[in-house]
Amino acid sequence: MFSFLGGPSAEWVLKNVTRIPFLLNLTWSLFREPYVLKPLKAMLLGVAAYVVSPLDFVPDFIPLLGRLDDLLILLVSLEAFTHLAPPDIVSKAKRRYEHGQRPLQEDLASARKHLKMFWDWARLFVEHLRARYYDRVSDSAYIQHIEIQTVHKEDSHDASANWVH
Repeated sequence: MFSFLGGPSAEWVLKNVTRIPFLLNLTWSLFREPYVLKPLKAMLLGVAAYVVSPLDFVPDFIPLLGRLDDLLILLVSLEAFTHLAPPDIVSKAKRRYEHGQRPLQEDLASARKHLKMFWDWARLFVEHLRARYYDRVSDSAYIQHIEIQTVHKEDSHDASANWVH
């Protein structure tokens, strides 16, 4: 079991590391429920911020221990979140998970689809801008037009500076 003085036992770590996919799905399902208290959700967001933060109790550059403290804090917080959530909501979320309805996988698949759509749009937009401005830059008349505008702006700036003095 888990002892706060001695830390987690090896059995506890192995048991819970294999439960990470289940805990993530269950936590995500509970996080989306409106009946789970907002302070409980805020605690979970705080833990997520700690895990991705470069500031740690044990710095991440220390091999193994740097990541192990993040993993342990994550596991303990996921377990605490599921134990502190309303029991009827937890049991409903567990039943959905057991019946193959995994909201995390569905949401990730949806996010991948939307990210791919956004990526395709961004790629086409950048290609459009590149073609538009590349054509302009390769046009010598356009370059001369820009140079004339720049010279006129510099002349008007010099004239206004002389008028002030």
